[in-house]
Amino acid sequence: MKVLDRQLADVVLQLQEAGFTIEPHESTVVVDERATVRLGSCKKLSNGLYRVGISKWVLEKEEDALIANVIAHEACHLVKGAMNHGPVWKKAVEVLNQRGYSITSTFKEIEESRYPYVIQCDRCGMQIHRMRMSKLVKYPEKYRCGKCHGTLRRMKKTRF
Repeated sequence: MKVLDRQLADVVLQLQEAGFTIEPHESTVVVDERATVRLGSCKKLSNGLYRVGISKWVLEKEEDALIANVIAHEACHLVKGAMNHGPVWKKAVEVLNQRGYSITSTFKEIEESRYPYVIQCDRCGMQIHRMRMSKLVKYPEKYRCGKCHGTLRRMKKTRF
């Protein structure tokens, strides 16, 4: 996946040129075969290096802009002090977005379609998405909406 490695190197260079300090990291992007929900990841390894990964299903969509934005999103986590989606990460994202990227903290349109279980509040319409059968999914009537305290019900179960 040399294309992904080049994309990562390019984004890292742009962040460095913008004045950000980059944490030591592996120069290769790992393809995560098992991830079913997340688009990408940035993990600190036991040797102190960081590793950027991208989910296989993102690559299977063959959308160059999506792939570039996922790599850029994860590269922003390589900025010193930006492992969460806090102010430092947001500043790095702002810089890259000014350079043509379209990075967000989540990509709900794709992520929500991956969940087989949807719970919805009857009062306010808020939706909760779950990958696994849980007590909430099995017995939504026993729970209340965290937003408005309305009753919950299971909307659908799909296979992907």
